[in-house]
Amino acid sequence: MYLLKALVCGKNVNEGEEVHASVVRTGFASSEFVSGALLGFYVANGFIGEARQVFDEMPQPGLVLWTLMIQAYVCLTLSGEALELFQTMRRVGKMPDMVVVATVVSASGLLGDLGVAKTIHCFIKKSGVKVDEFVSSTLINTYGECGSLTNA
Repeated sequence: MYLLKALVCGKNVNEGEEVHASVVRTGFASSEFVSGALLGFYVANGFIGEARQVFDEMPQPGLVLWTLMIQAYVCLTLSGEALELFQTMRRVGKMPDMVVVATVVSASGLLGDLGVAKTIHCFIKKSGVKVDEFVSSTLINTYGECGSLTNA
């Protein structure tokens, strides 16, 4: 894991891919910590497809991997993909935390889609996810980006 983090700093893709292959060969790919480091490595180097492959190969990704993958999509302005993954997360029964919620609220703001923003806001109210100042300010910002100051 530390080796992958070091490779992210050095941006050495070939060595990172070699480490990934070694991780798979030795059976460590099922570790959420190792997979998280691999996912981060690929995202940092602009390989979102490979990052998604790492995510998809986890038999039961935990909340950390769901969060990392959703955040990766938003950081790369792939809001639609982030929202789709969030829907999948909900379908498989994973409950998001404040970080995931704030991230998908931000994704809806990037899309500028008021309907999506309202749907996510409704989910937040109904789900019982704890809302802190960060989530609240993200909601206000998102409604502003969607041109709805009355909802903000």
